[in-house]
Amino acid sequence: EAGLNEYDSVIVHAEKALEYFPNQAPLYYFGGTGYLINKDYKRSIQLFDQGKKYATDNGLKTIFYGQMGDAYNSLKQYNKSYEAYNQALVADPENDHVLNNYSYFLSLRNEDMDKAVTMSTRLVELHPDNPTYLDTHGWVLYTLEKYEEALVYLRKAADLQEDGTVIEHYGDVLYKLGKIDEAVKQ
Repeated sequence: EAGLNEYDSVIVHAEKALEYFPNQAPLYYFGGTGYLINKDYKRSIQLFDQGKKYATDNGLKTIFYGQMGDAYNSLKQYNKSYEAYNQALVADPENDHVLNNYSYFLSLRNEDMDKAVTMSTRLVELHPDNPTYLDTHGWVLYTLEKYEEALVYLRKAADLQEDGTVIEHYGDVLYKLGKIDEAVKQ
């Protein structure tokens, strides 16, 4: 059902399965993810918070905390979001989902930019050809007003993927560098 994007069914079946198997972490993950995608962030957080208690390995703990970070961010509870992301990185310091979202969200609020650039740098070291991660790193550099450096990453991201956000970020950096015609084209 998750593979078919039928998250209403995922929620129903995860909740039903939890009645029979309340100590199975994956069921909390699927239910929590269903609620997260359906924008019921509070219920999502409840399930992730319960389920992380049953997560027996660091990989699964990272996933729970990462998803909680995303849900708290959507609720604009940024300190709780950062706390969850930090817990995720304790369990797995190189988790790409967390490194990406955490650094990007910090850059959007222009907060703790040293941490944001450290995380996004590590992200592109681990995944040098991922356009989403290149875009995040480029945007972090853009926020730091390092436009020439940002251009390198945003150009590469735009070459790899025709995504509206990536193209917009690429156009923004071109504009800041005085390349108005190219920016407008993007």
